[in-house]
Amino acid sequence: DLWMEDGCRRLADTSVDYTAEVHSVPPAFVTFPADVTVNTTHSLDPASGLGTPTGAAYCGTPFSILFRDAAPVLVACGRWTIARTWKVQPHYADCGEGFDAYPDSLTTTRVQVITVEDVFAPEFIETPAADQFVDFLTDYGPAVTGVPLVEDIATDPGMAALGLVSYPVHLEYADVAFAYETEPEKTCSEGLAAVTRRWTTKDNCGTAATWTQVVRVRHPRAGAGVGAGAGGGDLGNATDFQAFAVGEVYLENT
Repeated sequence: DLWMEDGCRRLADTSVDYTAEVHSVPPAFVTFPADVTVNTTHSLDPASGLGTPTGAAYCGTPFSILFRDAAPVLVACGRWTIARTWKVQPHYADCGEGFDAYPDSLTTTRVQVITVEDVFAPEFIETPAADQFVDFLTDYGPAVTGVPLVEDIATDPGMAALGLVSYPVHLEYADVAFAYETEPEKTCSEGLAAVTRRWTTKDNCGTAATWTQVVRVRHPRAGAGVGAGAGGGDLGNATDFQAFAVGEVYLENT
């Protein structure tokens, strides 16, 4: 028998050998989650606090609630929106359970907007020695003292899979201080001079982090003279840089 319903009254038609219940009134949402803003460490799973709607169906019809996410849309540097379409629909075993299993006339849809923000600076994931010596009369640029590795890793795996990171990551350095050791008895242990090198990494939106390195000039066994050094430089993108030295520093009165 094929059972059709008008309201909640059941009308029988015995012309076919099949049984089903069909309602022309689609299920509806009872509660619906608000639009939300999260950062890139947050999961996109609805159970992570993004919210899940509830629904109800006419005359006890079985129903299910599904969602589908659109591709992220970049609305500003480090800021994306994701349109999450929720759908409440009948749930008949012989009609399937997919998002597009039922015609629009039997379903109700509504969109939740998820805004994702990258508020984190890149991180220094590996660094050379923070306090080190270089020989007298030698280059003390990054080719000698080392270059840190940086990465924008403050991202949930699901966010990363969608490309929600502020690439490229940029790395640069500057020698912000150069001080001679004024106490002769300390020149062997502390070095003749100390260079304070400040490393700065930025993502594509300018969110920055810094790391400081101290490079000391070792006391020579004999002689004095001039050493070439790196007073600062821009190494370009961290994934494709060329280390170089610029300027000179004269070690006087040593």
